[in-house]
Amino acid sequence: MSRRLSAGEDEPVVIVEYDLRWPAMFAEEAARIAIALRGHLLGTEHIGSTAVEGLAAKPVIDIQVGVRSLQPTRELVGAMAEIGYLYFPRWRRTCPTADTSAGGRGGEPIRCTWSSAPTRPGGTAT
Repeated sequence: MSRRLSAGEDEPVVIVEYDLRWPAMFAEEAARIAIALRGHLLGTEHIGSTAVEGLAAKPVIDIQVGVRSLQPTRELVGAMAEIGYLYFPRWRRTCPTADTSAGGRGGEPIRCTWSSAPTRPGGTAT
């Protein structure tokens, strides 16, 4: 069963029943991201409604990626592009420590947001 809600934009929001494949889809994508961002990656987390077992949700896998620094943005964007992600820099204006990309294979929408690690004085990751 799916429900359509108004998102206030041209596209309606579609809510679907929980899909048992969502955790595996996250794990597969997290492994691909780990390879693409090696040397920069601090960790990945499955976030958002698809991360909650049994919860009906928008069928979009949201992934939070922690990186050492956003300073090599072109390098990070390039690495994500190589595995099929598109870069959307619009969040940079409101959250300068985060960026977002969207991708996916086989038609599954996947959104990946990355943020830099909090730093101590002197610029080292906490």
